[in-house]
Amino acid sequence: MKKGVVFILCFILLSGCAPYRIQQGAEKPYTQGFIATREGKVIPEYTIGKDGKPPADKQLAQERFIRRRRIVEDYYKKMGIIENRLKENVWDRFIFFWSMVGGVFNMPVRFAAEYRYLHNPEYKARVDKIMADKEAALKERIEALRKELGRYIEEDLRKEEEASALRQLQSESSESAKENPEKICYTDSHGLHTDYTQINTGLLSVHIRMQSVHIRA
Repeated sequence: MKKGVVFILCFILLSGCAPYRIQQGAEKPYTQGFIATREGKVIPEYTIGKDGKPPADKQLAQERFIRRRRIVEDYYKKMGIIENRLKENVWDRFIFFWSMVGGVFNMPVRFAAEYRYLHNPEYKARVDKIMADKEAALKERIEALRKELGRYIEEDLRKEEEASALRQLQSESSESAKENPEKICYTDSHGLHTDYTQINTGLLSVHIRMQSVHIRA
């Protein structure tokens, strides 16, 4: 039982959580708005708008950050720009340790490969080509991911504009209905006079009913 508790505590302490901050941009082109940072690193996609600039409204920046954080970080991890906290603090350290241990036994092979690379032009050219192809493939993959992330930001902004326009329309409709309520009058054969005042809020029509009896002469 104690070992289980210790393991859980170690897991929590090592995995940690990334500290975030929403603050006024300190460097161009973000000085005119609010940006979000992760561990002190600015990640523009958290808050930027269509023009690539952050919003001047802090509340809007917070709303965008909450909506986008998970998706943006998924792309950043795929691009290798940021790492998962658990992987960084546990798995990477484990791999580093065993690479150091294995490196002791692998040193003769490394020395032989380095000697061959330095003294065999054909082998050097082949290794250089393999490395160049890997680097080019990595750049292409990162560029494709950046384009996908850009399309996600565009879609998010489109939905944001639609939601904002809908709220504005509902607000204007509600204010207009309050200022100019629609009145409907009806008098039945018994002289019972009914007035209906309809207030249209944009989402719900409310009828206020007022009755009066007209005394026939």
